[in-house]
Amino acid sequence: MHKQGERVLPAEASRAQNSGQNWIFRLTVILRLPSTTFIPRPETPAALAPGAESVRYYESMRGRWAGRYRFAVTNPTALKVHVRAPLDRLRLRMMHRFKGGTMHTSVAWAGPDLVRHTTSVRVLGLPALHGVELFHLQADGRQLVVEMTQRLAPDFWRVRTFPGGTGRVRGDGESAYYRLPWLGGTIEQKVRRTGPQEVELRQEAAWFEAKASLRRLP
Repeated sequence: MHKQGERVLPAEASRAQNSGQNWIFRLTVILRLPSTTFIPRPETPAALAPGAESVRYYESMRGRWAGRYRFAVTNPTALKVHVRAPLDRLRLRMMHRFKGGTMHTSVAWAGPDLVRHTTSVRVLGLPALHGVELFHLQADGRQLVVEMTQRLAPDFWRVRTFPGGTGRVRGDGESAYYRLPWLGGTIEQKVRRTGPQEVELRQEAAWFEAKASLRRLP
């Protein structure tokens, strides 16, 4: 601390300025929600035909989507049993308190048999979750393996990995079903096209239910 009238040396002033800039940079990085760790594709990728149902489905889903995300804790007892970390339970209770928020997702190809899906959720306009899901399409043209990483509020600097997810594209080419490990339990997720530019997403676990109605963005 410098007294009034005391001369501040250039080096000290520079360090003080850099310190302030560093804090601003860290806050900016957190609020922008940078992409999570990229998980590399398997060493022996599946050989997929261009007409495989999973290829056609994710090609039709390619782009950006957004809409209202409704979230509710349906079984507080199961929440305590499955979600052991107190901070994780607090996150979910806050989501329940505000009935969810808004969801933004994107779908893009990261390889001939690899789809990169992103998910971001904001509650009251503030970032709550940012995740990257890698869909490894399998040789049968319907099955996929899911690897997921996420950053959750308030500790966005912590990257959490949830491997072992699975999925299947339905034969109608309009919907997909997933089983995703998350926070000590398993989410069953269904995604269904409800129109040329609309998608309905439903999630269910032992302790919560969620629904999102998403529209394709320009």
